[in-house]
Amino acid sequence: MACLTPPLNKVPRGDYVCPRCTRDGVTVQDVAEERKRQRALQETNPAPLQPTAPLFRDAAARRRKHEQSVFDSRIVAVKGRKGEDKKLAVLTYLGANAGLKSYRAKFGDGSSTLLSPTEVKRRLMPEGTTLS
Repeated sequence: MACLTPPLNKVPRGDYVCPRCTRDGVTVQDVAEERKRQRALQETNPAPLQPTAPLFRDAAARRRKHEQSVFDSRIVAVKGRKGEDKKLAVLTYLGANAGLKSYRAKFGDGSSTLLSPTEVKRRLMPEGTTLS
């Protein structure tokens, strides 16, 4: 229960999913299946399981993907070359496998550039901004 802030002192009875894991798409059924899998591992290998290992290794990845996908279709202002004004562009999230530059900013003239999440956050325009 280390993913909670503050962490719980003891595990609740039954199958419990914290609010953060629920938001990341983890269900009670996922928890039950994972517990069964861990019990089967425990029976075949009596060594204790790592207490610090997260229950769902991909929950953090799902959370990051969700956090990054909220910028999809938003407008950013990208500074042009020296002497050029800032140009507005529409963002497209390319996915977690795209690497560091996981957003494509497409300009009205059809050109595009790749941006990292940090660059997107710095250049993000207020919601409701349009490309006109």
